[in-house]
Amino acid sequence: MSDKGFQLILPPVLGHKFYIYGEVPTDALPGDIFIIRHGKSATKEGLLAAAISSGEHVLATLSEPDLKDYCWPDHVAVCSAVENGIPILSELGPGGFETRSLVGYQAECFAHIRLDLTDAERASAMAYNQAMAGSEYGWLQYFDIALDAITHAHFTGTWGDTIICSTHVSLVLMGTGKFFPNCVPTAVIPAHFAYWFNIPTPANLKVIEEEAMTTAILVNAHAVSRQLHETVYTPTHPKRGSSSSEFRETKAALIKESPNCYICGRTAEESGSPLELHHTAVEWSLANSADLTKIQEYYPQAKSIEQFLDSVDNGTILCARCHRSPLRGVHMITFPAWVVQKYQLDNWDLVNGPNHTSMAALDNDQSGYYPEH
Repeated sequence: MSDKGFQLILPPVLGHKFYIYGEVPTDALPGDIFIIRHGKSATKEGLLAAAISSGEHVLATLSEPDLKDYCWPDHVAVCSAVENGIPILSELGPGGFETRSLVGYQAECFAHIRLDLTDAERASAMAYNQAMAGSEYGWLQYFDIALDAITHAHFTGTWGDTIICSTHVSLVLMGTGKFFPNCVPTAVIPAHFAYWFNIPTPANLKVIEEEAMTTAILVNAHAVSRQLHETVYTPTHPKRGSSSSEFRETKAALIKESPNCYICGRTAEESGSPLELHHTAVEWSLANSADLTKIQEYYPQAKSIEQFLDSVDNGTILCARCHRSPLRGVHMITFPAWVVQKYQLDNWDLVNGPNHTSMAALDNDQSGYYPEH
């Protein structure tokens, strides 16, 4: 299988291994290739995968018979990092350029190809990968590839900043200087990678499909962004001025007992700003709407609402970020999202997930913090 003017050059391979749904390789490095079969689930990815798989068989039948036994994958991605031993994949999908952890990755099966690259070659590949961040998915590119198959011509091109997964990986690997496809990168499809690295359709693919269907399909790691509408009727109350002596005493007592943020565990020095006292049960502005009898059901030592408001029972020590930041503070997000931050893995950020390695960067921008109150 060859195209005039192009010569296939493959990088040296340390080895490759086939995996089924739920398995995770432990020896991946940035620049390695992942050839993937998503399957035909009733999701956007599944429907697209089914269309790509059908197109591969059509291409193999009409113009590239060598691909016939290699049309099992419907996607290809590149390892861009390894976090806590878990490969992080960079890929072009329906949502454009994405970076996702292999944990929970929805795939019936995949092959991991370990490339024999130097550190400099891997770094170069990652530079090419990062250059494609922001690219959108090239839906129309498939029409060009189909037209090429039907006419045996070479019309395949790019559509602005849009590319497909196999073009993305081709360009990344070309950055190593050790890989060149035997056709234009925009004409490469996932089956080409299976063919080039000699990973044919597994004989037990049907069994793999059936097992994947009977296994609980995990939802891919993703970010949920939504705009919440909140309306709270605030009763008449004194304008908040400087902190009361009770407030200051309670804050000092709680910090003396434990000088750490209740959620993230950081001290004032580690967070870069003084720790703050959060009114846990009854907020200052809502005190005149509270019923002392109901408070005493849970806090029998409460003598009055005024006394309870700034007491130790109604206080929690937080850093500024966990208290008032737009995306992580208790005053700005829902309680389930806020409190889970206390129990998440080290270096796991609520917004960025496992890819965020520098927690200090989150403290730099406080411009959007909810005003102190």
